[in-house]
Amino acid sequence: MALDPKKRQKKLAKRKAQRKDKAKSLVLKQQQKSAYEANRFALAARYPIHQCMANITMFASGMGTVILSRRAPNGDIVLGMFLLDTYCLGVKSALARVMLPYEYDEMISNVRSNELIQAVEPSYARKVVESAVAYAANLGFKPDPSYQTAKELFGEINADDCTDPMTFGKDGKPLYVSGPLDSPLKRQQIVATLEKNCGAGNFDYIVHLGGGGLNFDEFDEGDEFDDFDDLELDEDEEDNDIRSLVRRRE
Repeated sequence: MALDPKKRQKKLAKRKAQRKDKAKSLVLKQQQKSAYEANRFALAARYPIHQCMANITMFASGMGTVILSRRAPNGDIVLGMFLLDTYCLGVKSALARVMLPYEYDEMISNVRSNELIQAVEPSYARKVVESAVAYAANLGFKPDPSYQTAKELFGEINADDCTDPMTFGKDGKPLYVSGPLDSPLKRQQIVATLEKNCGAGNFDYIVHLGGGGLNFDEFDEGDEFDDFDDLELDEDEEDNDIRSLVRRRE
């Protein structure tokens, strides 16, 4: 027996509302998780700096990585890493991670095999990252979502302590160089954003057909923030939050 059209329409509307509510719930949970992780990284900013490095050719090449790491009391490394597009998109990728020392060393070797990095002052690292974000924002682009967590590792580092001049863009205007992983749709969206905010003729655009380079997605496995029992910290509320930032050893 066929379902009454009105009942069928009501049933479909109910299912649609349920799907919409479920989608809203998932978004809210993700927002809450991101805020929680950012708070824990902010607490980890109390740890001493382990390394601070950056690509020294990023303004000439248009792309480069900035790395800030801190050493936890148990020896693990808390990492904030940023892939900057100094020509257009700002923080193109970001990574917030807690790693064992050998994992961190392997990752640094991977970065060094792709680009020239050297030690820099923490104030320089913060200034170049935040300046890239500001430049891209003026063009209509937001940083990679993981930036909101990774940036908390800067803590009280003062970007104003760095007096190095920094000029973004290429030859006085934005230059979008499409990455090897950029889909045709993504390229169209970026160009449309530039046309809207800069105007035709006020930016340049190059389609990148090659591969290679550093892909932050290679480091996405194992980035859950589980409990870790052997941190040597004072047992107050903040330290309990920091303890949960580091993974448990097997």
